[in-house]
Amino acid sequence: LMVKENRKNNEEYSELGDQLKHALAELNRVVEAKEEIENRCRELDLQISTLQDEKLSLIQETTQLNERIQQIENSEDSE
Repeated sequence: LMVKENRKNNEEYSELGDQLKHALAELNRVVEAKEEIENRCRELDLQISTLQDEKLSLIQETTQLNERIQQIENSEDSE
């Protein structure tokens, strides 16, 4: 009877061990996916920042060019 109980306990422990291994493997996959997503978010944040800077520069350049056009048109009207 004792041998049967020991065998049953060993099987249960073995099964629990397998479940723990699978759970740990899944956890590692999830952590890796999380890290990849975080890296991608950082890359996208950097792209957003760069694009916002470019947009601001283009707006400033457009404003300056429009002011020059206005000055030229005003000087032509004066003549």
